[in-house]
Amino acid sequence: MTAIAGIEVGCSTNLLNNPAEIVECVEALPLELATVELELEEGTRVTLAKSDAASRQRLAAALLELAERQGRRYLVHAPWFGRELSLCSPRFPELARTALLLALDFAERIGSPIVTFHPGVHEKQTEAMLIENLLANLDPIVRVADNAGITLCMEIMGGERSKNAQLSNAAHARVWEELGVRACLDVPHAASRVATASDLKRYIDEMLGWLGHVHLADTEFGVHRHLPIGMGKLDLVGLLHHLASGGYRGSAVVEEWNRGHSSQVYLECAVRFATERRN
Repeated sequence: MTAIAGIEVGCSTNLLNNPAEIVECVEALPLELATVELELEEGTRVTLAKSDAASRQRLAAALLELAERQGRRYLVHAPWFGRELSLCSPRFPELARTALLLALDFAERIGSPIVTFHPGVHEKQTEAMLIENLLANLDPIVRVADNAGITLCMEIMGGERSKNAQLSNAAHARVWEELGVRACLDVPHAASRVATASDLKRYIDEMLGWLGHVHLADTEFGVHRHLPIGMGKLDLVGLLHHLASGGYRGSAVVEEWNRGHSSQVYLECAVRFATERRN
């Protein structure tokens, strides 16, 4: 296990842009980052959308065989791109619920203990309206997740992307209290919403009670950009120790490839970060 402060550091398939060849993608990721979050977007999303139960089971079997051979562990990130996948929408949320249910089905097949998802777009609704829609749209899905023993984690959205529903910690707390849906702390997203390291720590401290998953990358404060680790201004080692001291025991997955640096650079920086500071 490659861990910092007891928190296992992994990586996401979105660092390779989620190709349709899911098994080959996982096989190409560094073995030092044994926890792999499968993001069901781009080519991967198309592959699963076109599949039936039998073909999904064959794909799951191939991934499980690879996991046994390489020592991998899988997590799942649900499809998120497009207004039609907004779980905040009061109109026609069937596609959004179907996409999340598909992610749950696949997570159960490959033994993922969590499924991370995005809340969606705000469509100029108030936060109170967004939360009511989320609660209504998530309620039947939560029951499916509970039956499968899978924890749902709703990702916090970052600043500078004005269409996303940027929910407050109080809103995430209500979804946790009423449905048991935890938060996924995307560290660059959180940093884009604050101005200083102390602001970021306060923001994180507010959500520790319902934190279920973490996404990692470097960045600068007040900017929505995921940089290779070591190329921004965040003390990510200190942040992981802070999370651990607050009781967090989950994983931290390096994710989100942005133009300006290659996927290989993101992965090399992630491996160096995880292995040079192993405990």
